[in-house]
Amino acid sequence: MELQQTPDNFSPESLVQRVLFLEAALATKDAVISEQDTVISEKDGIISNKSADLLKLSAELAAEKFKYDQLKRLIYGSKRERFISSNFPEQLKLELEPKSVEIEQAVKAERETIRIAYERKKTKKPHPGRLALPSNLPVVETIIEPTEDTTGMVCIGQEVTDELDYTPAELHINRTIRPKYISKEDEQGNQKQVIAQLNRPINKCIASAALLSMIFTDKFIFHLPYFRIQQRISQMGAQIPTSTFESWAKLGAQHIKPLFAVHRLYVFSEIYQQIDESPIKVQDRDIRGALHQGYMWVRYAPLSKGVLFEYYKGRSPNEPLRDLSKFKGYIQTDGYSGYTHLAETSGITHLSCWCHARRYFDKALPNDQQRASNSYDRKYKTLFLPASPKPR
Repeated sequence: MELQQTPDNFSPESLVQRVLFLEAALATKDAVISEQDTVISEKDGIISNKSADLLKLSAELAAEKFKYDQLKRLIYGSKRERFISSNFPEQLKLELEPKSVEIEQAVKAERETIRIAYERKKTKKPHPGRLALPSNLPVVETIIEPTEDTTGMVCIGQEVTDELDYTPAELHINRTIRPKYISKEDEQGNQKQVIAQLNRPINKCIASAALLSMIFTDKFIFHLPYFRIQQRISQMGAQIPTSTFESWAKLGAQHIKPLFAVHRLYVFSEIYQQIDESPIKVQDRDIRGALHQGYMWVRYAPLSKGVLFEYYKGRSPNEPLRDLSKFKGYIQTDGYSGYTHLAETSGITHLSCWCHARRYFDKALPNDQQRASNSYDRKYKTLFLPASPKPR
């Protein structure tokens, strides 16, 4: 649009035309500016979308790199979670005693004096001699006579040599004979038969109490698998079928139940307990060769160092924690959601685990050293700093 020349006269008609012309020019200018702003905003939107995509890809790449580093650490790295903070250098130099420098120098001088004296008087320690054999063991004596002719000679003494010997385990058959007696007939013609009672751990079982004790001792004290115990018995001369051996284990376990119940009460009597569950693969009874995942629930009483293992098929805490309804004291667990209700149970103080809390900061250290260190020191510095001394 071409601008018109300024009118020579200022009549109302010419002024109205001039105003209309200027308004049309302003409208055209606004349209052009709006069109340019639209193009610029579209370009900015494309650029911002590209930037957002780049940021998203960078975040995903960093996350994948972090996962890769964690996998490398699990396979090749150290399992320790050692962390030395650089924000609290005073932790490495705690003035626990006055004049620590002078004391350290005095100790160093004393050590040097002892070292010099030791080097001057370096004497050979006498040999402690042979290990004394236990006096409670039975002694089997064997007398060895010389091969030469000792006729007319007088024995002037003897030399005694003791050695610790071993008798391999062996099986033998216990044959119990019980005589049966019968009385004479009475007036009605009745007779009474008498025989001694047979006291055996498992009725109609050929395994004695001593053999069952050996099996369960090797299994639960020395942690030998059942098949290895079965192999040991076969090497002693008795071939026991696997089904028979399994029945011994199942029926013999019934005799351990009272001992287990007493031990369970012993662990539950502690006021402070730690509970955790661990997955374990268990052979499926219904499907041959198949495994299902069960859970071994472990209770530990730190005060008495008592440990209790209980197996359950699932991870649900309903059955394992059912007996805690009457428990009064402190229970420490990890962050598994199944334990959260303990905090709302009356009489129970639920304690968390510091190791699980610090583990996330330890994992974040390679990814973000500064923020992980600052957060670690600010929230968990009580893990490194000693407690303040008690007032005298």
